[in-house]
Amino acid sequence: MTHLTKQTSVFQLLRNLLLLLFLLTACADSTPEPTPSPAVPTAVPTWTPSRTTATPHPDPTPFPERTIVESELKEGAIYVAPTGDDASPGTLQQPLRTIQAALEQVQPGETIYVRQGVYREAITLAKSGEPGRPITLSAYPGERPLIEGDYQLPTG
Repeated sequence: MTHLTKQTSVFQLLRNLLLLLFLLTACADSTPEPTPSPAVPTAVPTWTPSRTTATPHPDPTPFPERTIVESELKEGAIYVAPTGDDASPGTLQQPLRTIQAALEQVQPGETIYVRQGVYREAITLAKSGEPGRPITLSAYPGERPLIEGDYQLPTG
């Protein structure tokens, strides 16, 4: 058999199979439908509302955990944490306790990072930066400290 004859035979075989499937499918649909029986009343379920207790949903985590890379922090910054001590040097490992203590130490061009926590203190902003060298008071990256207290701006 030649190549063309083989293709024709395969084509005819496939065509015949498809035709056979079509006929079988058509015959399958011609089954007689059952005769309906007389309707018998059935009980209809009723719904009775009941007291339910609301399922509490857990509070979403307000901030995703974040890994701080040391290079994100400014060199020579002053750190404040609720667990710190105002007699400490104000480093990341030994932070100050109050924002006011950090404001008294800070120099133009430096940054104060305030760690997560609540700070209840009066803050007096008595220093300012210089052109191109601002004093920056910032939350530690990824954290949100809360300051509750009085704010006093210097006069003059």
